[in-house]
Amino acid sequence: CADTWPAEAGPAQGVYIHGLFLEGARWDAGQGCLAESHDGSSTASMPTIWLDPAVESAMSHQPEQHYSCPWYSTSARRGANKYGQN
Repeated sequence: CADTWPAEAGPAQGVYIHGLFLEGARWDAGQGCLAESHDGSSTASMPTIWLDPAVESAMSHQPEQHYSCPWYSTSARRGANKYGQN
């Protein structure tokens, strides 16, 4: 799917980010969720993502609404900066 920016300017709250890739999975735009990667494909690009930061104490603590995962600053995991999970 073609990735398009939601707006010329940034959102009223939060930020848009782009340029992220998934390893071992893909984004299913039709279903709006992560899916198994296509055969022969190890990486897939993510669409533009809207991040809306919130104070943790004000967030819902329902596990089905949150997914914590690591992300890396480069495609090479070795020696790369890892963020997210400790």
